Amino acid sequence: MTKDLNIDEILCIKHDRKTDNTGTFSFKNRCFQILEQGFPIISAMKTLQVLMNPRFGIKVSYKEKSYDVIRYLKPQRTNANVTKGLKKAKKVVLPHLVHSSRK
Repeated sequence: MTKDLNIDEILCIKHDRKTDNTGTFSFKNRCFQILEQGFPIISAMKTLQVLMNPRFGIKVSYKEKSYDVIRYLKPQRTNANVTKGLKKAKKVVLPHLVHSSRK
C-alpha cells in the first residue's frame, strides 16, 4: 500500500465543476475559492473535482493534488449597475406651431 494514498479522498462524494472568470466555483448554491498559502492557484475556466466527505468537509482535486477551499462572498453590485434597468424619462417637446382653434 502506498503512503500517498488517502482513503478519505477515495471514499467521498465527487462532483465536477468549472471555475469562473475569477477562479471561483459554485457548489450547492455557494461560491468557493481555492487557496494555497493565501493565494488563488487555479485560473479561469478550468475543470476540477469537488470532494465532499464528513471528515474533511469540502476539498478540491485538481491535477491529482487536493486543495482546501474557503467560502467566497461575491462583491455587491454598485449603483451604476442597478440603474441600468431604469427607463429614461422622455423629453417633452412642445409644438412650434399652434393650431388656430387653440388661440
